Amino acid sequence: MGHPIVMGRKTWDSLPEAHKPLRGRENIILTRNPSSVEISKGSVTIFENIEHVHRLAKTEDVFVIGGAEIYQLCMPHAEVLHLTFVHGEFKGDAYFPTISPDDWFESKARVSIRDIEDPYRLTFCTFSRKKKLV
Repeated sequence: MGHPIVMGRKTWDSLPEAHKPLRGRENIILTRNPSSVEISKGSVTIFENIEHVHRLAKTEDVFVIGGAEIYQLCMPHAEVLHLTFVHGEFKGDAYFPTISPDDWFESKARVSIRDIEDPYRLTFCTFSRKKKLV
């Protein structure tokens, strides 16, 4: 909450209409085709180029919420990963990039919860990028 979030057009399209835009933060959609984005209410920023995201990230924390292609584009520039693992079996066709132990370390203790209203256990993890020695 309170920080810009970046998502691709497919992630935007997957949000329930009642939750668009996601409240409490600036919603940024990164897409090659801005005319394909349907916005029925609220304020949304559309970027056509990843460089706009990089410039914004120099001045404040930006959170990337998907999809797979957006993760791939942003991953080389990320310093911290806040990941939620949902324990369950799911069908899907988009995946988060592999986190290499050569590049990342778990920097905060894992926190697992199980919500009574949700049948899946969640584990919250924070990874930090290892500093490269020059």
